[in-house]
Amino acid sequence: MKIVLAAVTFSPNLGDGLIAECLSAELRPQRAAVAVQWLDLAGRSAFLPPSGRLRTRALDLLARLPEPLSQAISARLVARQIATRLAPRVPEAMADADLVVIGGGQLLGDANLNFPLKIGHVAAAAEARDLPIAVHGVGVSARWSRRGRALFARLLLSPNLRFVSVRDAASAENLARHYADLGAVPSCPIRVFPDPGLLAADLETAGFEIVAGAGRPVGLGVAHPAAILTHSDKAPHLTVEHACAQYRGLAEALVRRGARVHLFTNGSGEDEEMLDALMASWPEHADKVVRLPRFATPIALVEFIGRMEAIASYRLHACIAAHAQSIPAAGFRWDAKVDAYFELLEQDALLFADPGAAEEIAERLLAAPRAPITRRVAALRPVIAEGVAELFAAFPDL
Repeated sequence: MKIVLAAVTFSPNLGDGLIAECLSAELRPQRAAVAVQWLDLAGRSAFLPPSGRLRTRALDLLARLPEPLSQAISARLVARQIATRLAPRVPEAMADADLVVIGGGQLLGDANLNFPLKIGHVAAAAEARDLPIAVHGVGVSARWSRRGRALFARLLLSPNLRFVSVRDAASAENLARHYADLGAVPSCPIRVFPDPGLLAADLETAGFEIVAGAGRPVGLGVAHPAAILTHSDKAPHLTVEHACAQYRGLAEALVRRGARVHLFTNGSGEDEEMLDALMASWPEHADKVVRLPRFATPIALVEFIGRMEAIASYRLHACIAAHAQSIPAAGFRWDAKVDAYFELLEQDALLFADPGAAEEIAERLLAAPRAPITRRVAALRPVIAEGVAELFAAFPDL
């Protein structure tokens, strides 16, 4: 049996690859001789370093433009990417396939028409080959543009779509509302199952070693304001300088409480640029923090987080990888998906508006117990497995 997993599998943001790794590992044991082939929605075929600074500048520019103009520019860029990178990979990926799973991450979100265009293309390709489609474990944003909704309709109204699940209750409510806006009802129930990334502790690792030094090892994940704003429904438009000041303040508050702070990113080019800017703005950092080189794979990111006593990060899947390994994580409110996840994990006390409340964040994070996280993840793991079992049950003829 061949399953095509369509997602941002090889994204430089390794949190997306982490979802793909966990979901693939969960799909394979459910049936004998299951092969999972990744179809990256950007047409990538490997984990590669991010290219240049153009993406950061483009994200920042698009975030500042009126929506009609930003959509027009983005749509042309995405259409070119589909034509030159995604479309050529579809025939091989879908050859001899039995099922297309669109799975994991905030895929049903409309940031400048990126996912509506790409997912619409994948849905059309699956229909052309009469392949059944499942949507599993995705996040759904509250706001879609009119054109984005029309593009997503290719998937949502497809006669080939026979299973739909999302990763939290807020996403289920959003998707039901989008169906209503389309004047349609879902052809199958919208199920809710937790993010597959919570299975990260099951992934095979090789034994990442951190640099020895005094203090409790704590990871501080750095993200670029432009990247956060692009996918946000509530984040303010911070300058790089303001963001640097917040990160410095939080790192120093952690150091004062005996931590050895390890600065890292989830791998995206814009976040690495932000980390460069942070280091450049902080000449006295050498005796306070360790700057980690960019991780090459999701597994390396998971291994690193597993060596920390706690982390703080804007990026959701850094927090998920921490919780999967019973490690306390402080998150920051920039999108409803973050609130929904921390509520699900019963870790609301470690969710903050931004890194600015440095003293409070450091105090709570370093005092946070592991046992409640362990218990909550243990309770959610069977529910994740149930979701994959129900996915297969929706296709009894396969």
